[in-house]
Amino acid sequence: MFRSRIIAVLLAATLGGSVAHAETIVIDDATAGSVYDGLLDGSLSFSMGPPTTIPANGTADTQGAPLAIALAAGGIEQRGIAELPLARLAGVGAADVVSATLTVTIDDVIPLFWPFPGGMFTDNAAASTIDVYTYSGDGVVQAAGLAPDFALGALAGTINTGPAGSITDASLLLSGPLTFTLDVTTQLQGLLGSSATHMGFNLRTTDAGTGTSLDNAVGFGAGRMPSLTVVTAVAALPNFDSTARTCEKALAIYGRKFAAAVQANLGTCLNRVLKDTALAKPLTSATTSCAKALDIGAVTPSKVDKARTKALAKIVAKCPSPLTPASVNSPCDATAATFTDVGNCILDHHFDKAQEMVRADFADSCALADAVGIDAEYPVLCLKP
Repeated sequence: MFRSRIIAVLLAATLGGSVAHAETIVIDDATAGSVYDGLLDGSLSFSMGPPTTIPANGTADTQGAPLAIALAAGGIEQRGIAELPLARLAGVGAADVVSATLTVTIDDVIPLFWPFPGGMFTDNAAASTIDVYTYSGDGVVQAAGLAPDFALGALAGTINTGPAGSITDASLLLSGPLTFTLDVTTQLQGLLGSSATHMGFNLRTTDAGTGTSLDNAVGFGAGRMPSLTVVTAVAALPNFDSTARTCEKALAIYGRKFAAAVQANLGTCLNRVLKDTALAKPLTSATTSCAKALDIGAVTPSKVDKARTKALAKIVAKCPSPLTPASVNSPCDATAATFTDVGNCILDHHFDKAQEMVRADFADSCALADAVGIDAEYPVLCLKP
């Protein structure tokens, strides 16, 4: 059973020499939130005398049957419902879907409906056609109520099992389970971005006298529950020239160096407060020391201000004209017009992240910062994790 997430890199070059690659995601019964059910239309009446059959009327009478599709001559119908979660496609837009494929497996034939009178025998053959209807699912299979799943869905297509010949238990004993697929790309694209949490499949047949098992119960081999395989496009890898690569490298290096300076000076300050408090010393000296290291925008630049100025100057120098932010795909701020804008955006992010790391190191970071008057300039120290 496919239970893995497969990353496939297609070795096909696109314009500009970048490499196109794709991601394949398999959603099946091993995926959390997947729901399957067999709904039966037609029931027994015990109101007078021996049980009699109440013919199918387009509404499910019972649920909880094994996943199968069947249509008996006496008017009894079974449909298979599968609702597969879309959580693994979070962030994937309709345009990102290259393909979506439903896979069903036949590994057994249903010879009769029980306990209906006479057994409601089928012809001991699997359906020659499987009609696949899709709908917006919610992860709950409903047999009745306001939106019974038995009747839900728009026809996505029909799986023709005919090329495999007449499928019977005898033929499956020789062949093993048979797998069939249907393209449901358009249907999935229509669901993405909607309120749907699941892609619903209503499987049925119009081939009277047939019963087809679609589950993973013991049959003639290893059966599989219906699954959805989605191939999504991933943006082509950038192909920067050496100047652009030098610029991109500088953005990473000097952002990181600035964050290290902030983290180091904050740590030194807060440890000084802890030490002086433990020694019962007044915090006047610690306050002055912390200000020299950490004040933002002071007349005499602090260590952190100097580190920021140096980092920004290095970024601008390493990203010279005619490079523009678009030359490195506009990192951090898509609207940035200059590398000064890009650099400030990156340094702002690193400034906040450095505070988060210090906050993780000191359980009392907010109180310590407040004690020496730096809490307003370093507000992340006082945010709850």
